[in-house]
Amino acid sequence: MINKNMIGKNIQPRSLLHSLWSENQEDRIEALTELVIALLMEVEALRSVHLEACRQTNVSAKDSLYGKAYYETALLTHNSAGPSGGIEKLFSRYVGYSGSQSIFYPIDKSKLRELVMLGRLDFTAEEIEKYNDEVEFVGTLT
Repeated sequence: MINKNMIGKNIQPRSLLHSLWSENQEDRIEALTELVIALLMEVEALRSVHLEACRQTNVSAKDSLYGKAYYETALLTHNSAGPSGGIEKLFSRYVGYSGSQSIFYPIDKSKLRELVMLGRLDFTAEEIEKYNDEVEFVGTLT
């Protein structure tokens, strides 16, 4: 059950992070609930902006890039071809999984998961390597 006192509460990032890694299951559930609610609000806001932009420009939302991508992604969730179901295919795409590696790690476990998404966004290998170098540097800052 959602703790009604937590909804909309100004939760500090550090305490939320500590709760995610807490040994106390209730703390983890509370933190995950806050994150899911925040993400749902953000996704709905982005959808609303897109739909309003389509209305203002007289573009059919179904013919927009988002409309087409949504249709294909929704269709993917029903695709049971092969060894995995559609929801697993969706989750795998989201976390950057490919092949036989664990779904909880990127394709190359020595790299960050976001590197897979940077590749999908057409960042070049050199740009991705530069990003990875920057991550290593900022990881040393205290």
